[in-house]
Parts: sequence; C-alpha cells; structure tokens
Amino acid sequence: MIAQAPLSVTGEVASNKVYDGTTVATLSGGMLAGVIAADFGKVTLSDAGSFAGPNVGNGIAVTASDALGGVAAGNYSLTQPTGLVANITPEAITVTALSNSKVYDGTTSAAAAPIVTSGTLYAVNTGTLAESYTTPTAGQSLTLAPTLTGLADAADYAISYVNNTSGVIAQAPLSVTGEVAANKVYDGTTSAALTGGTLAGVIAADFGKVTLNEAGSFVSVHAASGIAVRVSDSLGGVAAGNYSLTQPSGLAANITPEAITVTALSNSKVYDGTTSAAAAPMIVSDIGNVTLSDAGSFASANVGSGVAVRVSDTLGGSASGNYTLSQPTTLAANITPEAITVTALSNSKVYDGTTSAAAAPIVTSGTLYAVNTGTLAESYTTPNAGQSLTLAPTLTGLADAADYAISYVNNTSGLITPAQLAVTGEVAANKVYDGTTSVALSDGVLSGVIGSDIGKVTLSEAGSFVSANAGNGIAVTVNDSLGGSAVGNYALIQPVGLVADITPKALTVTPGNLSKTYGQTVDLGTTDFTVIGLVHNDTVSNVTLGSAGATATAMVGASPYAIIASNATGTGLPNYTITYATGALTVNPAALTITPGNQSKTFGQTLDLGTTNFTATGLLNNDSVTGVTLASTGAAAAAAAVPVPYAITGSAAVGQGLGNYTISYGTGSLTVTPTTSAATSGSAPSSKVQSVHISVCTTGSLASCVGMTVSGVGVNLSGQTVSITTFPPPWMISGLSEPRLQATPSRRG
Repeated sequence: MIAQAPLSVTGEVASNKVYDGTTVATLSGGMLAGVIAADFGKVTLSDAGSFAGPNVGNGIAVTASDALGGVAAGNYSLTQPTGLVANITPEAITVTALSNSKVYDGTTSAAAAPIVTSGTLYAVNTGTLAESYTTPTAGQSLTLAPTLTGLADAADYAISYVNNTSGVIAQAPLSVTGEVAANKVYDGTTSAALTGGTLAGVIAADFGKVTLNEAGSFVSVHAASGIAVRVSDSLGGVAAGNYSLTQPSGLAANITPEAITVTALSNSKVYDGTTSAAAAPMIVSDIGNVTLSDAGSFASANVGSGVAVRVSDTLGGSASGNYTLSQPTTLAANITPEAITVTALSNSKVYDGTTSAAAAPIVTSGTLYAVNTGTLAESYTTPNAGQSLTLAPTLTGLADAADYAISYVNNTSGLITPAQLAVTGEVAANKVYDGTTSVALSDGVLSGVIGSDIGKVTLSEAGSFVSANAGNGIAVTVNDSLGGSAVGNYALIQPVGLVADITPKALTVTPGNLSKTYGQTVDLGTTDFTVIGLVHNDTVSNVTLGSAGATATAMVGASPYAIIASNATGTGLPNYTITYATGALTVNPAALTITPGNQSKTFGQTLDLGTTNFTATGLLNNDSVTGVTLASTGAAAAAAAVPVPYAITGSAAVGQGLGNYTISYGTGSLTVTPTTSAATSGSAPSSKVQSVHISVCTTGSLASCVGMTVSGVGVNLSGQTVSITTFPPPWMISGLSEPRLQATPSRRG
C-alpha cells in the first residue's frame, strides 16, 4: 500500500467582498508545498472557501475548501489552510419613493411602495419597503419619504433614501345632511334662511376643526309654495382646506303673501247712468285679512324664450272667502341655462395604457338638478406615465344638455406612475476567466407589459459578476435596461439570485532553452520562461525550473535535457489552469587538448613513439585519457638529422568520458641527432668517401627539407649553385641563401 503524500497550502489569502447574501469567499495566492519534483506541473490547486456567515463584519473567519487537480492529484492528500479571515462590507443601495395620490384621510400613509434604484436587495433579507407623506394636509407637489424597515440584518446595507416631490392629497368630499330651508313672508328678495345642516364625511381627528356656514337663496322672489332653494353653504375652521363641499340639493320652502287692506275713497262724478266711480277704493277693513299667494308654472321646464306661464295664484286670509280671484293670463317669461362649472379632481394610477381615471369631477359652481340624469367623469389627456398630467372633466348623458351652460376646468396634478416589469427566465452564462466582471445574460422575458405595448418595450440584458476571479456559483448583479417607444411607461425590477461560474483560463508556461559546456553547474534561475494566456494585469513573476542536465556531470551524449517548470508565482494565478511545457538544456562538449611529449633519437634508429607520452589539458569529473596514437616522420630510421625537429602528432585518443569533449591535438618534437662518425669535426675522412648527402631546408619546417646525395662541385639545387668542399671535414657548403643545412657523409663499400 502506498499512502497519499500530504500537501499543505502556503501564501493563500481571502479577499474582502461586498455583501451579497451568500457565504462565498474568493481565495487566491495559494501554493502547494510538498509536491515531489517528478510531479511538478501534474498537481494543481483550485482555491475555494466560504465565510463563517454571510453578514457584514470585519475579520470574519473563512473556511478553505481547496481542491487538487491534475493527473497526479490522486497521489496526494490536501491539508486545508487555517486562520484565514476577510471583511464583508455593506452593499450600497438607493431606495427611491414613487409618486402617490390619495383622498385626504388625516394620515401620512401612502399606498405606493418605493423601489430600489441602485444596488441589490437580496432575497435572503426580508424587509418592508414603504413610503409616507411628510404632511397629512391636502395639497399638490407634496413630499413622499421612503423607508426600508424590518430587514433581517440592516447592517448588511448602506441605504440612501431619495424623496419624491410629486405627491397629491386630494380634498375629501363632504356632504350636508338634515339641512332645511325656512318659509318666509314675501319681502321682494330671494334670501333664504337655512338651518339644521350637519357635515357628513369629516374624519374623527378633524371634529371641531371644520364648521358649516349655511347659506342659500330662493330661485324666485315671488310668494309661492315649494319654491326651490339654491344652497351655497361654505366650510370654515382650521382643517377646512382638506375638504371639498358638495352642496345639498332638493331644498324648497314657501314665500307667503304680504297682507294688505283695500279702503274705498270718496268719489263724485256727473251722472252717467252707470255705477262706475273714478275713485279707486282702498281695502281697509280686509287689509291683512286677504292675502295673495302668487304661483304659477311654465308650460315647459326647459330653457326657452317667451315660455308661457300658467298662473295659479290663490287667496288667503280670514276674509278670503269674501272674494273670488280671476287669474291673470298671457303671462310669459324666459328660462335661461343654469351656469355650472365642472372641475376635475386630482387622480393617480399605475400605467395601464389607457386615459381612464378613477376620480370623478365635481360641480364647483351652479347646481346640477336631480331631474337631469348625467355622468360626471374625467380622463387623462395622455395615456403615458408622467407627473403634472392634465385631467379633463366631462358631463355626458344629460336629459336636456341645453338647460345648462357648462364650463370645464382641467386639473393639472394628475399622475401616472410607471408600471413595474419583472424579468423571468433570465440566466447568466458561464465564462472563461478574462480578468473582468463582464457576464453575458440571456433568455430574459419581460413580465407585465400590457397588450397594446407588446413590441414597443424591449429588454436589454446586462450584468456583472461581483468578482472577476474564477470560481463556482459567483453572484451576478443584473443591470438590465428597457428600450422601445413605450419605455417611459415602465419601471424595471432587476432579477436577483443569478449565479454563474468563471472557469480558470488555460495558461502555458514554457521554460527558455539553455546551453552549457560539459562540466559546468548551471543555475537555471526562476525567470527564464515565456507565458501564453495571461489576461488583464495578471503576471507570472517566478517559476521553479529544474533539469537533470544542470549538474556538472551531465553527459553530452544524453543532451538535450528537458527543463521542467513548476510552482509558478505571480498575481492572479489562481484564475488559471497552468500547463507546464518543457525547455531544452543542451550540454556542449568541453575543450580538451592533447599534446604529445617531445622525444629524440639518433639518425638511423627506428623509434617506437608509444601511446602514453603525452599531456592532456581540460579533463573534468575524473575523466581520463589512457592512450593516444602517436606518429612522426622522424621515427623512421632513414629520417635525416636536420636542424628543425620532426613533428610528433597525436590522434585516436582513448580513455573514460571522452565523448564529452572536443579534442584538439597539439604537436610534440622529435629531434634526430647525427651518428657519431659524421659528427667528428677535423678528422680525416675516409678516402673512400665518394659523395655527401645533404638536406636543405628552405624554412623552419621539416616539411620543406629536401634531401639528396651529391658529389663534385657546382651542384645546382633549387635554382642555386651549391659548392661543396669535400676535404677536410667538416664539409663546407656555400652558395645558399638559407644557411640551415646539415651534411652527412655517405660512404660506398
């Protein structure tokens, strides 16, 4: 059994991050310690880890969950590093209030909810988004302040709030109940006394702060029964501005006749046969006892000129029984249109593609009588979302519209808030590490677009990883946007919870090729390499380089040796899957010089030069030269004794480790000395000497020496005349420009 070798991780650090609702931690800088040399490049480290908790804090413990990879990973067990810590800083979000409108209710509550317009509110945090008016009082362009409360851990966020200043609180409608008009005696005016009115609709908090001022007028000054009364009540009190008053209708009262007495006056005339009298009586005795109640009705209730009036006056009083009344005839009068003003109220709604408004306008002057049926409504002049929009009122379906002169007053505080759109189905694509946080999003579909806007609102998908480093399940912040002609009518809710992987990028480290001379020890260093695949500002600063050829004993015959790289260090390297290529280390032969030793002999001898008379310069590492083939032309017996020594040459060296050398051979010297009989100066030569053998050397090299046997005088040698004096010895030779001559006697039997 072979147990896995233990590995540890050094240099690993955990990166700080912005809160994202997860415990995912980014680790980097880790290097494996304990990998044997043969496995360099075959075991890789994938840094990974998690925070002890997802919440904001400093010095949060990080648990490493590193993993091994590579073809040799199964031979090792990994001890996770401990003591790692990092910080989680708050996520910055902006909470922005939306516009809201409501009818006054005495509170600052608002139905609209604010939205997060920057940053991300993660799903793991529960909280309530709400907004409220800064005043409960009715008005326009009111401030709405947003809040975010009830977060599971509010410290995880740095929250900025943005108010909205287009809020509307419309006046609450009040009606009057129980109001009655008092009868009166004819006084020539339309004044009417109203009493008993009670306001309906005042909220409890405003009791005592809103009062009713009752006022009204008869539609006619004449005495009659059931005369319609126009009500013109008004509001008072400190809270009056929060309410609008709907005038009661259908009130009526009587104007009774004023009592008068008619008394006869004295009269005189000339007889005329008649009982007529010129004087007009004055009712005296019955004054106060007979009253006239004027009454009548138009032949038609509708507007017109010269409308016939049917008179139905009546007598009253204690003396009325004494009289009969003749009704006047041919009365006519005009009915002119009732002038009314229809005023639109403020309204707010969420965009729905229509101009409809829930609010209904009110009649702010004049009276709309119950006998006329009609519909009060209002609508926006545009269906598009916006603030300070115009609401136009209408009054339609009147039984006889000609009975009214209608003025319409628009409202310019309408609000249509953008409809919220959600994105469904959106996914983030995995990518290979590129040093950026860019991410490709796809498959997102807008949810909430109304039918008439289909094709007019488009989704542009965009986002970014919260970290640029390689890892699995990295959170993605979505920054989608809307486009199209109807984009202004919608607000986009960014999807949350998207994650994707950033896989390590392939990185190849290749050592540089090197050479050395046999016998040298090479320090490969840590910087001679090339890198393919780095992105962004990542670097490889050092690589461990090793080669069997780096030692002094590395043989030339095994060259080139592989240069193996491993354990790259630098910045950003945990984001790569590193492949180590190999370089080549060439071992060149060392220089070895073999020089034959100098030797000598006597002319006529044959010399055995041997194989061991030499010196070797340059041997290394206990290498040796045991033998060399030695040769010289001077070794032969016939080699003449000349002033310049013969060269001894070497070749075919044998020994140990000689394949590691480039061998150069020097030359030795072989000196040939004359025999003893020819070298005795001044002795008488034998009478039998017939000739002299001479060797003539024109340079200092033996290769230029020419030998021949001559006799007599005046021999021509190489274009020169040589004179030889044969007696007495030594032989004198003259006539040559080069004096390097050696004469040797040659004898004959």
